[in-house]
Amino acid sequence: ELQGNPMPDFSRTFVPKHDKSRLTEPAPFVLKSDARGSEKEKEFAAKLDKQLREEEEARNVKANPIRHSFDMNHSHSSHHEPRPLTETKPFNLKSDVRHEVFQSQFQDKVSQEHEEEAGRFSSFHARKAPRTTSDRKSVFAPQRSSQPLTEVQNVEFNVDRRMKQRAEFDSRVAEKRASLDARRRDEEERRHEEEEEETRELRKRLVIKAKPVPSSVYQSSFEVSRSTQPLTEPTSPQLRVNTRGARR
Repeated sequence: ELQGNPMPDFSRTFVPKHDKSRLTEPAPFVLKSDARGSEKEKEFAAKLDKQLREEEEARNVKANPIRHSFDMNHSHSSHHEPRPLTETKPFNLKSDVRHEVFQSQFQDKVSQEHEEEAGRFSSFHARKAPRTTSDRKSVFAPQRSSQPLTEVQNVEFNVDRRMKQRAEFDSRVAEKRASLDARRRDEEERRHEEEEEETRELRKRLVIKAKPVPSSVYQSSFEVSRSTQPLTEPTSPQLRVNTRGARR
């Protein structure tokens, strides 16, 4: 049996009850970082004060008094003696010595050449006149050569030889191109024939041919028989409502 809860009484006013337990009082956290922070703040404040004092001292500059010219001259004369001026001395370089030696040798060479030229031009001797001008027997007379005459032969130029070689090369290139073209045409014809054969086979496969209707459609040998399985017997479900009713 089902038993419901009783209806609440709405005539009574709800009054909340005061909880007499003590409230939680939070205790302050004691962290080590707070101590470090306070020390850092003190160090920063001390550093800032020191910097301000240094800036203040730098602003308050006290200049030294100006000294009198007589006192300055007197102080310099009493402490410092006049120094002599620096005297320059010539440099003793090895290059200067080499230059002087070269100049002396060059002057000697030039003077020697001038002397040789003067001696050569002062002692001039003319050549003797050739005998051909005075003695007719000593006059040169050409003789007939004993060498055979030059036989004229056909001239073979390298241009003709290169032209023949070029013609042979062009003929070989033309034969090779003709053979390649023939091979390419044969290959194209063979490929074309293979493509046509594949196209014919594909067309044959694409033709749809219907299958004959099976004889079982018209003459069925299947017989319907009664089932041998027993009928389903209904049972009451085990609901939790029944168990709760039994407990009450």
